[in-house]
Amino acid sequence: MLEVDELDPFWSNVFELDIYLGPTAKTTDTFSTFWLMVWNEKSDIIVMLTNLSEASGMKCEKYWPESETEELYGEVKVKCLSVEKYAEYTVRTFEVSKGKEERNLLQLHYTAWPDKGVPLEVTSLVEFRQRVKAVPVILGGPVIVHCSAGIGRTGTYIALDQLTEEGKCEGSVNVFNCVNRMREQRVNMVQTAEQYTFLHKSLVHSLSFGCEALTAEQIQSIMYETDDRMFTKIFQTLRKEVDIESKEDIEARTENKKKYKDRNRRHSDIPADSSRVRLYLSRKDGQHDYINAVFINSFKIKNQFIAAQSPLPRTTEDFLSMIYQQNCTCVVALEEPHYKNNDVGKYLPADNETYTFGNFIVTSSKCETKSQYVLKKLSFQHEMKGEEKTVYHFQYNNWGNSEKVPDSVEEFVQFIKQIEKYISQQAEDTPHIVVHCLNGYERSGLFCVVYKLLEKLEAERQVSVVNTVRKIRTHRKQSITSVEQLKFCYKCIAAYMEIYNTYSNFAT
Repeated sequence: MLEVDELDPFWSNVFELDIYLGPTAKTTDTFSTFWLMVWNEKSDIIVMLTNLSEASGMKCEKYWPESETEELYGEVKVKCLSVEKYAEYTVRTFEVSKGKEERNLLQLHYTAWPDKGVPLEVTSLVEFRQRVKAVPVILGGPVIVHCSAGIGRTGTYIALDQLTEEGKCEGSVNVFNCVNRMREQRVNMVQTAEQYTFLHKSLVHSLSFGCEALTAEQIQSIMYETDDRMFTKIFQTLRKEVDIESKEDIEARTENKKKYKDRNRRHSDIPADSSRVRLYLSRKDGQHDYINAVFINSFKIKNQFIAAQSPLPRTTEDFLSMIYQQNCTCVVALEEPHYKNNDVGKYLPADNETYTFGNFIVTSSKCETKSQYVLKKLSFQHEMKGEEKTVYHFQYNNWGNSEKVPDSVEEFVQFIKQIEKYISQQAEDTPHIVVHCLNGYERSGLFCVVYKLLEKLEAERQVSVVNTVRKIRTHRKQSITSVEQLKFCYKCIAAYMEIYNTYSNFAT
């Protein structure tokens, strides 16, 4: 527990957090002392920075009841009212009572911190902190922060929180002094050099990139009142972003570019090993597992997108293998079907026709034709596996071959919402959406950014375009290729608000 009285006035305001080890039944008297502390401290928020178990073993025990159930922990009764799961964190709402008094409490559980090392990209933790800061505070007690040992991840998060506030108030930060002060209160806070480096890079993004979340109304105001100079400035700032890519990923990109030259288009975005899709279906010993495709999180679902290069003639079977092995439910094609280029592998049969590609038999039938897209139903059968799989194929038609953005903002938003509606009706727990374009990033990256922005806007009523772009660029480094594409992202948010008339919902 931090003794804030020993700190100077500035840090007394910042250190409004309690640090805690990951609770276990043994160390907390079957969690009763933990929940008594939560009650006595009048905390509104618990920040959890570890998964319950990871590759190295058990990190923390489940100290809360299941959804819509309640448990008595000593004198404190806890009821779990709701659970909202997203790709990188989970939000649980608890009703906590002692005697006749009842309170509500929010637990924000960050699930994207790997067992070893630091998060893949800084935006994830920065955005999680922004979500924590957006929680309405009623009781005014300290935020309770815990991981497993209560020093590494916990220290990094608290330092990021403190230093972000210090930077906004003072115009400068002293990372060394902050960590040193924390270590005077608890030994080894910010435990590793890697965490210390990650903290610096997170602060650069948090304080220098204009990444604060904006409400839909604020974004609408920007669209009506701002000229293109602001978007040019944001775009130029994004180009200066801090690269935290590992040495291994940098080496892998170089190796993949050289080794698989015949499987990448010229000027295509070469995937790093940390997020690329690996082929394994019908692979023989010694055969490559490479395809130019990467996993990308949507806001709600981990690895929901597969952003892929449109197949080359020699990689068509690999493209189909990826769709089949990943149990993809949906393919989104962002080039016009009549694109005349001998460099594109044709994998889509004509209506009611059957194609054979290596081990695959593919049949196509038209389901629906709209002004902006054509929907087809594809049947995939693998000659050796035997199992037949169904995939729905969305061909988006309103994006001119030479244009950086789609022809219509409104139609593109409606197209994305139609796909989101279709995905929500699928039975699969983790539906994959293959999104492909010629180079695997220009059109696919814009699609993923806008899809993710609209998801987050619905769930949290505010978004940061800068954060979302950077998240996508972690996996597809060249995504959002122009000021025009960046501005289009903002236009999609404004159009979404107009089309779906959601102002009344956002005001409640």
